[in-house]
Amino acid sequence: MNYFVDRFKNRIESFSDKDKGERKRILNEILLYANANKHTFKNEIDQIKFDKDVMALPIISEALSADTETWGQFYVDLLDDILRAAKRADDPNDFLEHLEVFSYIEDDNRPFVQQIVD
Repeated sequence: MNYFVDRFKNRIESFSDKDKGERKRILNEILLYANANKHTFKNEIDQIKFDKDVMALPIISEALSADTETWGQFYVDLLDDILRAAKRADDPNDFLEHLEVFSYIEDDNRPFVQQIVD
């Protein structure tokens, strides 16, 4: 069972239809959920990160970008996962859309950003 999906799937699916205040509340709730149990959260996201039915990765990444002190390594690991999955895929172009999540960290000067560049 994936509690993240149970708790957030409907709100993620309708995220773009929400007003700015509601989107901010959803992002804050995701960040609070992630910070409450980092290990469980990472496992749950690993289960769904490339799931086309949920498409949660952009919203998750936007939420975690508010706390890159805690979640910076998540982006480094995610990029590695995307590149590995693309190399194994029949059509690597299917993974290009997942690179978009890195736009949420463009203004961050922490060391993890250099790891991504490398």
